[in-house]
Amino acid sequence: MTSSTLWTVLAPRRSEPLLALTVAAVALIAAGLGFLTVRYEGEYGLGIFLPAAVVAALAVWTIRSEHVRSWDAFSPLGLSCIFYLATFSIGALYAAVDLDHPLRHVYSVEGMAQAMWVGALGLGGLIVGYRANLFRFVTALVPALPRVNSHQAGAVMIAVAVIGWAARGVVFATGSYFYAYDNEGAAATATPGVVIMLAILPTLVVAYCGARYNIAKRSGENDPVMRRWFLILMTIEVAYHAPRGTRAAFLTLIMMVLVLRYYGLHKRPSLKATVAFILVGMIVVFPVLFSLRNEGQGSQAYEQNLGYAAQSAVDGLVAQSPTDALDAGFTSTFDRFSGATSLGAVFQCACPPPRDPGVTLSWVATSVLPSSVLGSTDRPERFGYEFGRYYGISDYSGIALTQVGEMWLNYEWLGVFFGLVLVGGVYRVIGDYYGRRSDDPLALAIYATVAWAIVNTQETVVAAGVVGILKQLVIFTVLLYGLTWLLVAAPSRLRSRAA
Repeated sequence: MTSSTLWTVLAPRRSEPLLALTVAAVALIAAGLGFLTVRYEGEYGLGIFLPAAVVAALAVWTIRSEHVRSWDAFSPLGLSCIFYLATFSIGALYAAVDLDHPLRHVYSVEGMAQAMWVGALGLGGLIVGYRANLFRFVTALVPALPRVNSHQAGAVMIAVAVIGWAARGVVFATGSYFYAYDNEGAAATATPGVVIMLAILPTLVVAYCGARYNIAKRSGENDPVMRRWFLILMTIEVAYHAPRGTRAAFLTLIMMVLVLRYYGLHKRPSLKATVAFILVGMIVVFPVLFSLRNEGQGSQAYEQNLGYAAQSAVDGLVAQSPTDALDAGFTSTFDRFSGATSLGAVFQCACPPPRDPGVTLSWVATSVLPSSVLGSTDRPERFGYEFGRYYGISDYSGIALTQVGEMWLNYEWLGVFFGLVLVGGVYRVIGDYYGRRSDDPLALAIYATVAWAIVNTQETVVAAGVVGILKQLVIFTVLLYGLTWLLVAAPSRLRSRAA
């Protein structure tokens, strides 16, 4: 590949705004370097801030590049950059300088710096794989999403909602509604994985109403019915998820709204709205949900006395000083993006990996099987628990290893780069298959529903994260194909034959 060809793959069509934005990102981190160097009397120097600046600049440049190229800042590549920015730049930097971090005993500042450099390499590989479009032939082989008009889509979405709420009924009946872990670190649930994925369908219906409304509004039309249904169903979603105390559910809804507005209205998130979302999430929502979920233990767990737990969480927030609230918000937020600390623990331990090279990657071939077929030690979602115990991070909960960490444990530097190149190629297939998301409400609804999952699942091994996203998308798409045929195509053919 020549240098000009490489630049064509990596560079945006307009580089001037990106250069300014990249310089601004580096300048902000440099300012942070100066402040913290003075604050901690030189304890933290360029060695810890330089890799953070590299990851931040690369992530910001790429997001801006996706926006300039094709109004696609929230592409799978852009969403991945959000994860790397939060985990291997801001989150890792926060963990490195936080002397009271709960995992401080398992990593060093030097190990965190090395983890950030590995994260930068992984992000570089992801960008190369995504831009090179390694698996473009897959998109050509897979049938396109079904096209239905607004009246036909209404019947399909009603059926989707019925199936989704039926699945949620099963979730309730099997005791899997509340957030809990078993003694092996995996989600404690008796609900089949397919049912859990189907329980996401009501969110898809909300997204479809928002997509219909936003796309129509962009074209100069007004659809107050869709707007009304979007607000009603969104309120129901918030009410459904609030008692569970899971931050991921609210982040899913927030990211869904951002994606719907960005592609549907062709409006970038405003700086004021973004800052407001971040501050409210960090200072209010995340600490309250974290306190709610951790209120009580054993028989006094929060689901046993939800009202008391909620009141205690709110009282704890109100009783804090602004400084304490901000500190608690930072902690609860960046603890959510603590994947770099796992890799820092690996470098601190300097011991052989818990599995032979290639074993966790081989799970990609078997992870499509039901969990009942797999042994308890071969389920990818349980590896985080094994990893946490092995490196002395936690004895009772799963630990976010990240795809970068998995690749390092398998094949170190080469594994990180080339492994993430392949992952980037898979993400490009997802991005291209739902490429009509700016104009097709169905494509936009599906993509907006899984947008946060694309960010969040990068904490896990590839067999649980990437494969999990693909399984969810396949279930959604196949179900929509089936319902479209059953409710639209088949009746139309019957009427044609009758005529």
